[in-house]
Amino acid sequence: MTRSSRAESRPVFEHLLGTYRRIAGFDAHGHAELFFRIRGGRAKGMHWVAIEPFLLRKPVARRPAKRPRAG
Repeated sequence: MTRSSRAESRPVFEHLLGTYRRIAGFDAHGHAELFFRIRGGRAKGMHWVAIEPFLLRKPVARRPAKRPRAG
């Protein structure tokens, strides 16, 4: 990537880091496609990225809270 491309892409990837997004699909190369909106700042607007699947984490399912037994 060129220096200007990296400077433009960096805020978008920093916005994604540590968040959960729904995968819209996979491209011809097997990269996960993510579509999302950044609501403020320099990178404000609609974005999409294609990321190698090994860079993604699958969210862990949460267990429902235990309910006290009646009676």
